[in-house]
Amino acid sequence: MFAEGHGLGTMVFHGSTLGVTEYSSEFNGLADGFQTTPTGLFAVGGDLDDEAPFVGRFAFGAMSDDSRLKRYPDRCYVQAECEGAMRCEVTTLADGAATYTYEEGLRTGRNRRFIFGRGIRDSYIGLAFSNPGGEAFRVDSVELVDRSTDARKV
Repeated sequence: MFAEGHGLGTMVFHGSTLGVTEYSSEFNGLADGFQTTPTGLFAVGGDLDDEAPFVGRFAFGAMSDDSRLKRYPDRCYVQAECEGAMRCEVTTLADGAATYTYEEGLRTGRNRRFIFGRGIRDSYIGLAFSNPGGEAFRVDSVELVDRSTDARKV
């Protein structure tokens, strides 16, 4: 593990899992899962952060093949290992930035389906997936299915 204080808190990089954890307080040392601050000694690790579950999240963007055309995303399929329910956030930049949150609608084995609202359309779609219950998850693939259009952006 590597920790760096940067004035706004501390970021800890976990070399074995390639995960990054951010803490709002300024930690000053790392040894055997313990950190010190001017206010005391703290254990680093476990599934909770100040009695709240860690929420894993990852995000990426998807552009249409032709930047003049808007995407109309209909649904998304995610192949993932996760004990609890996952959540998907869709972000668009058209007409001001907007974010829409969807819970998984159908789960069969490792496959999870998210059905989006019909009003989402943009040449850029941002997707973010999380585990609100704090369960660890691993994603193998994401498939975005959309209704294409030949209309130009305005």
